[in-house]
Amino acid sequence: MKQLFLTCACCCLSLFGIAQNTPLQQHPDSVHTDNPLGTPLDKMVDSFSRQDFQQGNAVGLCVAVIRNGETHIYNYGETARGNHTLPNENTVYEIGSISKTFTATLLALQVTRGKMKLDDPLTKYLPDSVPVPVFEGTPVTLVTLSNHTSGLPRLAPNMAAHARKDNFYADYTNDLLFQFLRNFKPIRKPGEKYEYSNIGAGLLGVLLARYAGTTYETLLEREITRPLQMKDTRVQFTPAMKSRLAQGYKANGEMQIPWDFQEIAGLGGIRSTMHDMLIYARANMSRSAGILEKAITLTHQPTYTRPNTDNATVALGWHIYTWQSHSGVVHNGQTGGYHSFMAVDPEAGIAIIVLSNVATENRVGLKLLRGL
Repeated sequence: MKQLFLTCACCCLSLFGIAQNTPLQQHPDSVHTDNPLGTPLDKMVDSFSRQDFQQGNAVGLCVAVIRNGETHIYNYGETARGNHTLPNENTVYEIGSISKTFTATLLALQVTRGKMKLDDPLTKYLPDSVPVPVFEGTPVTLVTLSNHTSGLPRLAPNMAAHARKDNFYADYTNDLLFQFLRNFKPIRKPGEKYEYSNIGAGLLGVLLARYAGTTYETLLEREITRPLQMKDTRVQFTPAMKSRLAQGYKANGEMQIPWDFQEIAGLGGIRSTMHDMLIYARANMSRSAGILEKAITLTHQPTYTRPNTDNATVALGWHIYTWQSHSGVVHNGQTGGYHSFMAVDPEAGIAIIVLSNVATENRVGLKLLRGL
């Protein structure tokens, strides 16, 4: 697929040597669904979804497509293996690194208001005791944190020492983050090379919250989820969300507890539902004059093009794709027990969202992107 490159954002399972066998395979005809199978789109979704169950990449699956002004939602499987409960649009999933697009929107809001600039060095937002990473006079900037060209590694070296086996980020505090930055020495000029960085996106969320004088979750609610009425999109579960959480599973079929995040939640700590993600998709398709819509539009603008990769391009938080007549933004996400996918083509009025409670990449979203 031309100009489409994805990185599963939060998955750190390999650090603990977890086996990647997949004993979850089901005969496709045995998978329960509410798909009416009445249209070519229904049948396309059904074919791709059942392939994933057969390959062991799903226990429960929620797929949504917006096209021609209509929204289609399809649910498959179970919210927990053996409970015979079909997921629905209010089932809660971890969305992993799609969270980075929310963090990018928080940045874009401040830029749109004129309070921040994309090229601002981190000096303006870090504590005085924390030096800004600099390479040959060029500092790390806000935009390089968002488009993965900061030079910061995928994970901070001091993460593994403070990680729980089944809850990788739970104990990673701002003090540990700033400790990493004090010792970090860039090996190349920021802005020159793409290297996917969870720690960079987490740092961006921390700096945005510090600038606003609040927590990342409060900032997320104030600026995005409350204005859009996304009541089930949060970092910390409400009791109602917890009661509707799909059980997560590792790639090897073992049950996985939800991942917890402190202030670095902007890299992948958001939980949501298909209902709310459809609201978010529509906001990303909107071109109205509101400040939030303007900020979202800014997150779709190219900020870096990778050389020697068929011109693959990064925006703010999002990756830009081109496939035949379609062009838009895309991101996926993965935590210890969940996988997510979202693609939006504002010009064509198309959006695709896939939420799964197994921590392995399913190909339903990409197949639909090629098939529509």
